[in-house]
Amino acid sequence: MTKRIILILTLFISYLTAFGNGLRYNGFYMASRSFSTNLSEITICEDETLELTAEPIANASYKWLTSDNVSVTNIDLIRTNVTLDMAGEYALTVTVNGCSDTSIINVKVIPKPNAGIDGVLEIVEGIEPTEEELFNALGGTPEPNGVWTKRNDVYTYTVTSNNSCKNLSVATVTIIESIKIVNGFSPNGDGINDTWKILPDLLAKYPNNQLMVFNRHGNKVYEDSPYKNDWNAITNGKIIINNGKKLPSGPYYYVLELNNLKKSVFKGWVYINY
Repeated sequence: MTKRIILILTLFISYLTAFGNGLRYNGFYMASRSFSTNLSEITICEDETLELTAEPIANASYKWLTSDNVSVTNIDLIRTNVTLDMAGEYALTVTVNGCSDTSIINVKVIPKPNAGIDGVLEIVEGIEPTEEELFNALGGTPEPNGVWTKRNDVYTYTVTSNNSCKNLSVATVTIIESIKIVNGFSPNGDGINDTWKILPDLLAKYPNNQLMVFNRHGNKVYEDSPYKNDWNAITNGKIIINNGKKLPSGPYYYVLELNNLKKSVFKGWVYINY
């Protein structure tokens, strides 16, 4: 929610000598903050509205110069939706009867929290995403101290500021279960589907995975840990039946343990066709 800040700056003009850098608080602060009598610096939250004004002086002219070199010829300076690049020194020059003087106040802007940019995460059907996967799916530069909540297929990431601004930032990750276990391959040497690529990026995403394959009689014919999407239907291992030989066409039962944080396990049939 945008807050409105009003600071009333009282400047005293001497026709003979400069009055120096004297800014005084002579009013009120709508966001319920208080400042000392002699102001040299104020703090505002990003996206708030900053209003600076001076006490009216007869026949005086006023000129504000902002930190980002915006010039305003008015007694009031109003800046809405304050951004971080608006922080810095604000100068007010008051001129009366040809005599001028300038006072400066420094404005600090507290950044609002950053939850990143909405993202989409494609995952394996039947797997719950980890917080690391969700965080990596966010765009931008989200802060790492947020909280995840879930509703249906959408995860919401909320970051709350830990300062007086009491702001929060929200981003979402939509889950699409578009990745499925590949249930067949044809190791015939034609360069197409010659190995069983069970899941894309299996080794990179699940480096601790383990794969076991059995024939329909329950005999283990293949085992690998981690599996690298490189099985070409040749049996392996000392206790594997028909070790080192190519398996005949047909269905084979597999058990794939991802050994991720969720301890996900997939079981089913893979079909070898030549």
